Amino acid sequence: NYYAACDPLWCTYTFDGQISPIYTITTIIGLYGGLTVVFKLITPIIVRIGYYIVRYRRRRANQVVTVMTIDKFKSLRSIHLHIGKEET
Repeated sequence: NYYAACDPLWCTYTFDGQISPIYTITTIIGLYGGLTVVFKLITPIIVRIGYYIVRYRRRRANQVVTVMTIDKFKSLRSIHLHIGKEET
């Protein structure tokens, strides 16, 4: 009835009290449990992404080394063929 009669523009409510230790303990336990579940769900995904990144970088590095090795063998073969032709 007060709000209908006075029609204030805004209203505030203040609660002065202490939080009980039981509430604090249950809140901390709840946060711990929630974070544990979240990390158990997210950790395998993060590890899998990291594995793919490492595998991709290694595969890319191996391809570059392989190409360079093939080029070196081709040049060594051509040098060997030229040396063989000069002797005959």
